Amino acid sequence: MKNKLKSYNVLLFIFGYIVVIVLILAAMGIYSYRLLVNTVYSDFMSGNEQYLSGIVNRHENDMQITDNITSQIGLMDENTRFRLTEKPEYAEELIKSLRGYTTVSQFFDFMFYHYHEDDYFFHPFSSMSKWMFQKFGAEFSAISTADFLEFATVKTKRLQFLPEQGIGGSLLQSYLTEDRYIVFARTVKVDFKDSLIFFIPCSYYDALLTDGENGMRYDFLLYDDKVIVTRGGGGIPEAELISFLEAEYADAQSKRHLVQKEVFIGKNEYLFTAQQGNSGICYGTLQSMDVYHDKVLTEQWAIFMLLLMCMLLAGGIIIFASKGFVSKIKQLNNLLNEDSFYDLNKIESGIQTLLTTYQRTEMEGLILKKTRFVRNFIRGDFESKEEAVAEAARAGLCVLYDQYLVVLMRSRERADENSTYAEILQTISQKPEVEGYGIHLINNNQNLFVLYADTEAAIEEIMQSMLKISRKAGNDYVIACSDCHSDFTEASKAYLEAVNAFDNYLLLDNSKVIRFTEVAQKEYVSMLPDSYLQRLKQAIRTGDKMAVEKTVKDICGKLNREKVSLYSFRIFSNDIIHILLSEWKGDKAQFDNFYNVFTLSQCMNIQEFGELLCEVCNMIIDSHSGKTVSVSDVVAEAIVYMKENCHNPELTMNTLAEYLGVSSVTLSVEFKNEMDMKPSDYLANLRMEKAKELLKNTDMRIKEISVQVGYEDDRVFMRRFKKYTGMTPGEYRSS
Repeated sequence: MKNKLKSYNVLLFIFGYIVVIVLILAAMGIYSYRLLVNTVYSDFMSGNEQYLSGIVNRHENDMQITDNITSQIGLMDENTRFRLTEKPEYAEELIKSLRGYTTVSQFFDFMFYHYHEDDYFFHPFSSMSKWMFQKFGAEFSAISTADFLEFATVKTKRLQFLPEQGIGGSLLQSYLTEDRYIVFARTVKVDFKDSLIFFIPCSYYDALLTDGENGMRYDFLLYDDKVIVTRGGGGIPEAELISFLEAEYADAQSKRHLVQKEVFIGKNEYLFTAQQGNSGICYGTLQSMDVYHDKVLTEQWAIFMLLLMCMLLAGGIIIFASKGFVSKIKQLNNLLNEDSFYDLNKIESGIQTLLTTYQRTEMEGLILKKTRFVRNFIRGDFESKEEAVAEAARAGLCVLYDQYLVVLMRSRERADENSTYAEILQTISQKPEVEGYGIHLINNNQNLFVLYADTEAAIEEIMQSMLKISRKAGNDYVIACSDCHSDFTEASKAYLEAVNAFDNYLLLDNSKVIRFTEVAQKEYVSMLPDSYLQRLKQAIRTGDKMAVEKTVKDICGKLNREKVSLYSFRIFSNDIIHILLSEWKGDKAQFDNFYNVFTLSQCMNIQEFGELLCEVCNMIIDSHSGKTVSVSDVVAEAIVYMKENCHNPELTMNTLAEYLGVSSVTLSVEFKNEMDMKPSDYLANLRMEKAKELLKNTDMRIKEISVQVGYEDDRVFMRRFKKYTGMTPGEYRSS
């Protein structure tokens, strides 16, 4: 039975995978549930906090308005503190002021002003005596009229209030719009001689404390351990609710900030949220925890259903995928002439046999990868040392060293397993402090090696070994090497150094290694002005092959005047062509097949370089023909206009933009995007080219030529001409 189970190990693995996935999904479910509970609870508390904050902000803002009104009334001593019987003329001004305040806020419905030493109440429409007020003016459901008169003569700077109650009376009913009010009283001055009484309609609190939770929320305002107003429902007896609120008031008042906690009132659980306002009023809300529990219950069913669907989907996918997998295992066993069990062990033994064959093939592929790496390294295809190291590692080479050099060896023998080339590779592989590999350059009858090491001494040792091996093969061998380099992006330069050393083998003793440092000439080559490269790029983008040929001729003339060596000429040429590579619109591999550093090494004079550079530029122009590259109408019109008016000294970018009907910013951006240069630089290039023609073909004076190409100041012209060509106008005419 044990052996039979082993032969079905694939099915056991599949069953194990299903169990693991179920366990993972179960763990995810537990984690998701805990996360859900925490998230819903956090949202529940945050929602109550935001709800209460809205109440506090609105009510405190309205309370601030009443405080501002009280402060302003306090500044009107002459018109407020008087006895009506002594100064009746002040009454009209006071009533007018009170009438203006009634429109300030919808918070209060009505207001009284009372100077304590006078027997009259003033309101926005008239005044009434205390006797008249007491006999006819008002009726209060919770207090007597006499108690209200005592309340109106408040003698403390603290806010006073009367809780929600019904208000009637023949006089008040003619001014009040509702039946139930909450009354606030404030003293006007700190000496407590006058006060303002505000009547707040209960409809204001009906709107402010809206029960939007279907009876699951209670809202309340407290002041001085007493309830001002409550709203909400849900079954808590009012006496029990008020008792709880007054007990919690002290804690909320002492903290002055938000208080949130879970509380029990009777058998029901609530989230209690309270906050102390700047006015001294404590605001609070009680929301039933049933809201939170219902939300969790709703969401947890969604999680459960999602996990169940994931389990069913994952199980179904595994079973469905396993059918094809198991059938493949069965087929593999049959191919290996094994019993038709689902046995991976039998397959493993068969794969071992295949692996041996594969390793031989892999070795051959590794040689190809190494050859490709060396070729790409010499061609400068790697933009950084890290990129080169990574590519070498994929080819089975470790080039993480500080230095490298390039070696060229002349040989006419085939690079087979018994050749000198193979012996040198074997010698390199046996040196742990050196890494390297080589390729055969068929066209040049050369073997090229790149050696990597941390010290020049290690490289020198392997070089002497290479010389000794080549001597055994005969005197026909020539070994030349470059200087040591540390910058991995200079591999093309190192190759050209080795080529330069190799080209001098007829002049030197080839019985030893020919080194670049022995044949290199110290010289200075001035940098090619940017204007040449700009002209080349401009000609390429406009597809002007005649302009390309003319610019290349000027470049070759400059190189000829510099009298550079063959090595410097090749380095300089390689830099120019790689700059132009940014204009290539075709496949990079296609360009590499046409030009690389091996092609350049075959150029032996400036004429051959000029022909090669023209071919490269023309090929780039041809690559543009397959692309949808078009110059915009604005740029094309700008180019035509500048060519026709470049002689005009008043031609500026602003006048050009005005002529084209666009802004100078739009002109600059579009021109830069299309031509890779600013329109002002393009105009300057046109003027300089025109000046070169006049210097070469006429006898005009420098000052006349300056005016002819749009420069009124000949000193500015000469400075810009020298920057463009590297020579003064006089030097250019002489050359």
